[in-house]
Amino acid sequence: MTTPDGTVRPASVALADAGIPAFDPPPKAGLGFTNGDNFSTGVATLLLTDVADTLLASLALSAWTVEVLHGSDRSTYPLLAAVRPHPGQLESSRLLRFLLDGSELAARELAGHRPRPAGVSIQDGYSLRGVAQFHAVNVEKLVAAGKTLTVN
Repeated sequence: MTTPDGTVRPASVALADAGIPAFDPPPKAGLGFTNGDNFSTGVATLLLTDVADTLLASLALSAWTVEVLHGSDRSTYPLLAAVRPHPGQLESSRLLRFLLDGSELAARELAGHRPRPAGVSIQDGYSLRGVAQFHAVNVEKLVAAGKTLTVN
């Protein structure tokens, strides 16, 4: 252990100074602590947090894309996500609604119908309408991986 002033001390001394009793495992217990999938579970947990960060960044970029293209928040309507049996879509729709809340660029049509100016399409491009469904699978896989790692 390294102290704040840079002095290196043996862990046994630092633990004793902290009032933590020494741990004296029985024979072969060390093998039990390191055997199996401990290392791979630890690495997978770190990777899972990186994937979660990437997924959230991707959702944020999707919301920005809806804004930049003056798309609608209509496709994130809670009832649309609730009637489909995909929990990932429900979650990704909720996150997109949150990210689009207060947008002055996206058409905020969840609050009620607003007429569109002449020449402006009522229907968004499929790539905008399907963004919650696109992310749904990734959300579901991320949750499943997190459950597996929690068990491990």
